[in-house]
Amino acid sequence: MSVFDLPRLHFAGVATTRLPTGPRSGLNDLATNTALTDDGPAPAPFPTDRPAAEYHAWLHRRGPRFDSAGQPCADGAFSAPMGWNFDGNGHFLLDARVTAVEGPDGRPDPADPLVGRSVDVWGHYNPYLRTTVNRARVFDLDPASRWTMALMCGRFCFGRLGRSHDDGYLFTGGVTGFQPPRWTSFARVADVGEHVLADWLRYSAVHQFVVARDEAEWLDGIDSAAVRALRAAAEDGADGIVVRLALDDMASPPAPRLTRPVARAGHDRALARRGAAHLPGRPAPRPGPRLPAAPPHRGRPGGPRRPRHDHRGAGHQPCDAGRSGAAAPARPRRSTRARWNLRTTDGTLVARVPAGAYPSDATCGIVTVPAPGWRAAGGAALCLTRTGADGRPQTLLTEREAVVQSDDALVVLHHRDRARGGDHTVRVPLRSYVRGRPAAVGVRVRQYHNPRALPADPVAGAPGARCGDAVVLGVRTPDGEAYAPECALTTDERGHGVLVLRGERAGTCRVLLSAGPADVPCTDPRAPGSARAAYDDEDALGYWAGAGALAVRVLPDDWHLDRIPREKVDFDLLHREVFAYYEQTSTFMRSEVFSLADRCKVETYAELAWQMCDPRNKDRTYYMPPTRDLTDPKARLLLAYLRNRQALARPPLPVHASPAAPPPITTRGQLHTVLRQAATLELAVMLQYLYAAFSVPTHGAGLAYVRAGRWTARQLELACGRGGATLDDGIRGALLNVAREEMMHFLLVNNILMATGEPFHVPAIDFGTLNGQLPVPLDFALEGLGIGSVQRYIAVEQPAGLTPELRRPGREAGPGTPRTTAWGSVSELYAAVREGLRTVPGLFLVEKGRGGGANTTSSCGSPSTPRTPTTSWRWTTSPAPCSPSTSSPSRARAGCWAAPRPPTPRTSRRSCASANCSPPSASPARTDGCCPGIRRIRCCATPPSARRTPPRTRSRTRWRARSPGSSTAPTR
Repeated sequence: MSVFDLPRLHFAGVATTRLPTGPRSGLNDLATNTALTDDGPAPAPFPTDRPAAEYHAWLHRRGPRFDSAGQPCADGAFSAPMGWNFDGNGHFLLDARVTAVEGPDGRPDPADPLVGRSVDVWGHYNPYLRTTVNRARVFDLDPASRWTMALMCGRFCFGRLGRSHDDGYLFTGGVTGFQPPRWTSFARVADVGEHVLADWLRYSAVHQFVVARDEAEWLDGIDSAAVRALRAAAEDGADGIVVRLALDDMASPPAPRLTRPVARAGHDRALARRGAAHLPGRPAPRPGPRLPAAPPHRGRPGGPRRPRHDHRGAGHQPCDAGRSGAAAPARPRRSTRARWNLRTTDGTLVARVPAGAYPSDATCGIVTVPAPGWRAAGGAALCLTRTGADGRPQTLLTEREAVVQSDDALVVLHHRDRARGGDHTVRVPLRSYVRGRPAAVGVRVRQYHNPRALPADPVAGAPGARCGDAVVLGVRTPDGEAYAPECALTTDERGHGVLVLRGERAGTCRVLLSAGPADVPCTDPRAPGSARAAYDDEDALGYWAGAGALAVRVLPDDWHLDRIPREKVDFDLLHREVFAYYEQTSTFMRSEVFSLADRCKVETYAELAWQMCDPRNKDRTYYMPPTRDLTDPKARLLLAYLRNRQALARPPLPVHASPAAPPPITTRGQLHTVLRQAATLELAVMLQYLYAAFSVPTHGAGLAYVRAGRWTARQLELACGRGGATLDDGIRGALLNVAREEMMHFLLVNNILMATGEPFHVPAIDFGTLNGQLPVPLDFALEGLGIGSVQRYIAVEQPAGLTPELRRPGREAGPGTPRTTAWGSVSELYAAVREGLRTVPGLFLVEKGRGGGANTTSSCGSPSTPRTPTTSWRWTTSPAPCSPSTSSPSRARAGCWAAPRPPTPRTSRRSCASANCSPPSASPARTDGCCPGIRRIRCCATPPSARRTPPRTRSRTRWRARSPGSSTAPTR
């Protein structure tokens, strides 16, 4: 199966790479993750106890400086050590559309409804933040190298039109692993002019990943022949969908830290194809052809122009001689009309590419031509040629006979732990091919360290460093016993092999997988400066773009941090060992999240920081830091700090002790006293909430503040809501709602009080003396909304479970702490009331189920006044008045004062002698002067014509009365 098999989708657009450029300054020692200064004779670490802003200012002054046109300028906005995006957060955004589709017959169909729909890449779902938008990532494995900028995608989707919830995706699938560049060129874009960032403006890379069949989800949507064909092909034995995209034509940044599209994604190159490349037991596509060295095409300095592309660079697409569709090399200049020929190395013509056939924008650069000489070519190696100006053939591309590759071409591993004998090895699977098909190949493994990653090393990082001055890795075969700088292995007949890596020294390197003894960079490894020449960061040798290689980073040796006692991990230690480096090399956290030097913020969000840095999430796009170079010992320091903070934040004494027992309520008089105190408490709490609510301006007053510039619209919405547009009335409305609830508590307490024969109690509230009168340790005061008033509300509303005293584990409970008040909280007070209602004998005047209330009748006068048995009136919803003597159950349901239930007769009580009362009234009629401040309620002796119909109740104020025998205290 080949990646050239049909059907295919082509897309193009713009990508934004928010890669942090601070680590690329050349002043970061990757062996220790240390930010350096070079003011002295040798690079020196910048002190971690000094503010990171000082280091940033030093980088900006150091220069060289340049302006937005890329020209050197003493006071330019850019500084080369900081790069163009010192504030980068590592996000990768793709804004692309399907440009063409090719069906099973290979013909482009521009009328397919899929054309013009979006192609997206996303990150992994973040279960901690539970956000719906998670970005794909871009990061540098080795910031000191231009070869290792990799993507990390969690999901690939296409088919969206507009917003995803308007016209959703047709396909979505999970992606795993890193997506390093499959092919890289530093001369792809030739005509960039004289620009300080010219090396990056010429940069181009091809990335590829696979959506496995088990991860693919096909969704219903438009009737697209291309989607149907692609789905049928993918479900008919294919292993998944191969996605290949190219990044080139980087835009010149207009200002530092300004997010701008910096690369074109899929520009003439991005494909989604059927099948997964390099599958065992299946014919695989021939790997990308090796490129001969070619000098870059230099354009003239001057104003902006459309950049030209060097056609002598390596092609973005692999050659597949098994089909008539052969990949052409990178796009030549538009004026090129030369005819190209696909031949075998011995000169046999396989296919002709007619003049003008390339580039083909409709198919992103893939050219399909007849191949009449394919059978005659047999298994011979292929090359792409053209006729030069002198009439002689020139070879543009030559196919490698044998190629060794790895799907895990980007490897991050820990340094070996010599003290404890931990190797922390990584096994890397290898694949070998001979002329595009799996086969056994002898592989020679060599490593070339990057001296630019070790600026603090006077030997391995010096300009004259040799290839063997730094041995980053120990390598061996799975059955080998000893690790060595080099090794040899042989893949099996299916082309499978395994290489074992162990980190010997912190740093970065290339691991060359060569299929022949002569397949090495053209440099003498023993010569001074051979380390830089062999690593070839400038691609002067033209070798590494087509070589089989791994990019490897060994993280710093931080195992000594595990020996620090966990209880000694505080913020200063954590900042010095973990956070300081990231604060110095980027401003992303400070500008978008919070500064890692802010102790308060770190303490507040320590748990979230650990979740993002948990080593178990290294294969997720949301893992932090975005540079992905945090070692496990440093992550464990963060975990220890989190646990230390949690130990301080939680109640340190989690075992309950025996608090001093509150006084029990054993008599009727004690219960009445406590209930009156509870009513006083509830009324005082309600007044506090009302006072605080009225200290917040109304919505109209808040609008005036907004117009005057004293408030923002957000502050208005937070304080006052939206002025009735929604049910949310802001802080003011919330306080008023709580005040209503406190009024309900006040009424409930009085219901209980009246059910026991006492009158409705309205206390006189004096906040000057109130705190000494109530049996709970609360501080009451009329105060506008603020920190102090909120603390008072917390004390009032505190649940009972938080009030008991605590003791240390393992200690015996001592005697209870003496109380300064009768009850430790409002919850304890009401618990005592509930117990008193249950245990005090003869508390209610009527039998259980024979009484009622809801503040409709009461006894008036002093407690010593003789009282008649309580009559229960039921509240209904009819507006029409009626007489108790003429009421009926149906009438009561329709709405009126329903007939009272007969109470248990008590001959010792005086009763009303009114002829209108049957049975006798529960209490004498109230007068205008009775119980000031309470709504007048006439007794049943009042003639029906004189009664007022109670107002119609609303759902939000409706109450259901309980019989006195089942009354309970309000709870919190």
